[in-house]
Amino acid sequence: MMKRGQYSHGAGKGGVRTSDPLRLGVHNATEWRGDKWRRAARHVSTSAQLLHFDGLTPVHWLVKVWRYRRNPKDVQKVILQAHRAAQMDWMSACGASIEGAEAAHETLFALTPDRRAQPEAFDLLRHVPFDPFSVLGADAPDLTPAAFNSDRFVLRHGELPG
Repeated sequence: MMKRGQYSHGAGKGGVRTSDPLRLGVHNATEWRGDKWRRAARHVSTSAQLLHFDGLTPVHWLVKVWRYRRNPKDVQKVILQAHRAAQMDWMSACGASIEGAEAAHETLFALTPDRRAQPEAFDLLRHVPFDPFSVLGADAPDLTPAAFNSDRFVLRHGELPG
């Protein structure tokens, strides 16, 4: 269920200079060539740092899985790489209840000591303190998982979408 050590999109994330005549997508930049937009040449950064969340909470990630699975099968074949489709098949099988789906998410994404070892060996993990309350005071949003999940389908309706 991984590609090149990633659970997410195997192409990574795209970025472009603001002066480039490119159209930025989530994973790639495209440029107008001939009569249509085509993927632009890639230049892999060796110094960029990226903070990325594949869903802010387990429930957000699960909603993303369900959203993908609502697409017609022919669309899914185009937009999902094989490792991502395998994750979604597995999540569908495990996710008959909220508890089962959250446990499956934990199995995939929990940063256990074993999973931390390799990125730590390459100095790739950073602990970045994040406390908007210290800057915003009472105007700071509630960033707990429960607050993020409160607007999700699952918590409003108490059931998984079929």
